[in-house]
Amino acid sequence: NNDMTIIPVEKTFYHRIDVDKGYYIVDPGNDLPRTKERFLKFQNEKPDLIEKWNGVIERFPTNDAIKDIFKSKDVLLYMGHGSGSQFYPVDDVQKNSSRLCVLLMGCSSARLQSLGDFEVFGMPFAYLTCGAATILGCLWDVTDRDIDGLTFFLLEQLKAGASLGEALRHGRDLCKLKCLNG
Repeated sequence: NNDMTIIPVEKTFYHRIDVDKGYYIVDPGNDLPRTKERFLKFQNEKPDLIEKWNGVIERFPTNDAIKDIFKSKDVLLYMGHGSGSQFYPVDDVQKNSSRLCVLLMGCSSARLQSLGDFEVFGMPFAYLTCGAATILGCLWDVTDRDIDGLTFFLLEQLKAGASLGEALRHGRDLCKLKCLNG
């Protein structure tokens, strides 16, 4: 008998994040003074957006702080050169377990490196391996003013309840160099 009843199954394919449970790492190499200045200005002008966050500026968190971030935070914001792998290697990221929403706002922060014909690796895979819910990064070099402005817009939109995808779609229009940075 080919009479089969199909029972619909609801599945949820998204992960809700608590935008108030965030951690920022800004200018850990202490070589992006304008990014640091813009972040501090944003923090002072819009304190309600990240008032419950904690983080570090001009340094990278300790290994114990990193482990705590993976256990207790929902959002990780990195604003520095690259993906942060120069401070916290890919292998160390993979040893953690988390459902973080990771915002890697640095030049080529989401670029993958090739290990031959078939395999690639990079920080995005490291975060996926440890269970990150979302990773947003840059595939190539970007200008600091555009990426900083986009970052602040994304934070505002996430706090207002927008999805990251919708916020990104609208935020791209804010970039001066839309085809490069947007």
